[in-house]
Amino acid sequence: MKNTHNRRFSLDSLTIEDVIDWSLDSSSPCSSNDGCPTVNGHSKRLSLVMDLMRNPDLALSPAYMQQSMADPATPGGTNGDNMLSSMSMVSPPFTPSESTVNLAAEVQHDPEFVLSEPRLSVSEVQRVQSQLEELPRVVCESRARIPTTSGTEMFLHVYSNNVDNKEHLAIVYGEDIHSKSLFEARPGETEQDRMTRGAYTGRLYPGRTSSVEPKQPLPAKSGETLVRIHSECYTGETAWSARCDCGEQLDEAARLMALEGRGCIVYLRQEGRGIGLGEKLKAYNLQDLGADTVQANLMLRHPADARSFAMATAILVDLGLVNIRLLTNNPDKIAAVEGKNNEVHVTQRVPMVPLSWQKKGGFSSKEVDKYLETKVNRMGHLLDLGDRM
Repeated sequence: MKNTHNRRFSLDSLTIEDVIDWSLDSSSPCSSNDGCPTVNGHSKRLSLVMDLMRNPDLALSPAYMQQSMADPATPGGTNGDNMLSSMSMVSPPFTPSESTVNLAAEVQHDPEFVLSEPRLSVSEVQRVQSQLEELPRVVCESRARIPTTSGTEMFLHVYSNNVDNKEHLAIVYGEDIHSKSLFEARPGETEQDRMTRGAYTGRLYPGRTSSVEPKQPLPAKSGETLVRIHSECYTGETAWSARCDCGEQLDEAARLMALEGRGCIVYLRQEGRGIGLGEKLKAYNLQDLGADTVQANLMLRHPADARSFAMATAILVDLGLVNIRLLTNNPDKIAAVEGKNNEVHVTQRVPMVPLSWQKKGGFSSKEVDKYLETKVNRMGHLLDLGDRM
């Protein structure tokens, strides 16, 4: 590794490799034997790295770094070698709105957290803190039958909530899975209104006048329902990206549920592990410059994973799916989906192994290989890399 801390940095000559090397170099001023001073609970060295990347006028000299990092170990400090691993990779238990996504982790772990340049009012911070203690309130606004190109059918549910303005979705296979909030009577509505928003049993057909089909009993529910909690990925699902396996995971979840004739994909609008599409594209550029997916998020001043799964928990409860088999490789997602008060019970984790690894088609690329390796080695995902990497 280059001895980067003994040279002066300037934006003109700085490379991504310099920043990564310096941030991880145990011989730099904050060594593995000294406690790193912290900034807002994070390593000061990491804070300086991110400042250097974001401030065009900042150039760090060795003297500056020595002075900045010279503080002895302080309470709450982090070990230099474990700097990145000490950063929280667990998202807050609510879905942040656009204005709160960058603050969620700090607010969750530090109730006294104060912003030097406030991006939220005091009332907004208090609202976020209160939401950490309870599930979001969700309402299914509408539902419709969707025949698919594979020949199967599913029911698409659209949800509103009290946390953000996004339309989160539930893709439901099986006519016996119904939303409690959708079927609740609403003031002044007619039978036509109920059928229009999807609050009906059985099938719609021309001339139908009632939302209830008394002659067609609902199929009995059987066993634990197969569930996938899926976060929106425009690049992987729509732009044919081979940087991640998100599109393949969505397709495979739908295929498995269609085979069983029952299941639910909760589709959360939290693009780019919660940082949004624009920031995600910046992270892709940093990855092309040498960072991995975790480092890129941190360099953009985002958590490694800013997603929340409390919205999914609330949607599952609304659908009556409280005993589930969960399609995931992420052990943290299991605990997050079960909820703070164990509202949902995950009876089995169903692995999502890339199709190319199973020799069942799929795709491969150097980018997705590095992505999966990082998820396993840096984020604890449960996949056997074997000798693939």
